[in-house]
Amino acid sequence: MRNLLIILFVIVLFAISIVQSADGDAVQREHVFILVDLSDSALHVNNELFARKAAQYIGSIIDGLPLGSTVELRTFGDYNRSLNILSFSFMLSRKKGQRPADIKRNIELFVGNLSKLINYGKLVLQETTSIIGELKIIAERINKASKTKIIILSDMLEYSAEANCYKLIKSKNGRLPEVTEKIFENLDVIALGAGYGCQNSTENDRLKAMWIAWFEKAGAKEFRYLSDF
Repeated sequence: MRNLLIILFVIVLFAISIVQSADGDAVQREHVFILVDLSDSALHVNNELFARKAAQYIGSIIDGLPLGSTVELRTFGDYNRSLNILSFSFMLSRKKGQRPADIKRNIELFVGNLSKLINYGKLVLQETTSIIGELKIIAERINKASKTKIIILSDMLEYSAEANCYKLIKSKNGRLPEVTEKIFENLDVIALGAGYGCQNSTENDRLKAMWIAWFEKAGAKEFRYLSDF
């Protein structure tokens, strides 16, 4: 219990303190959004081994970021943001505690211990999954001057007022509500743990096709739907 509180304390401390940019590096800065689904159906909130695997994958991306880049971690589930308690932003620099290795370690600690944080009541499981709603919020925060990547740790089974993917994947004609603007133009998007909860490969293929079509309409340069990685 004490270790879990330390994890949250360290993340909050770094989020508050990281307000300065790197020391004038000429390399193009990047902005990485890490969206963590807290829905009770998601694999990473129930399976610690998978959560740790996802944490390492995310950590490898952070490890390669240039100084001055921003890493923003957000939890989501219900569209009611008062229930989604975490939203932290970190800027990478040469300062101790703000180096890529430091941020990587703390993000990995958080993601890898999601099930423990939930079991001890430090995070609240969500009954719905508002992926589209969260993506629309992110679209308003994108800095066009930075290269942007979005990592979604989720089964990608939207279950909200926007759409019910559990029903949509039962039909070969299932479609997500269309996005009318290229809100993610030239961005890279990665979905980790996508398809967990689908009953068979047909449902998984339909879910994948729906999100590919959605992100294409949104202008994404690349969308990777990763059930395993």
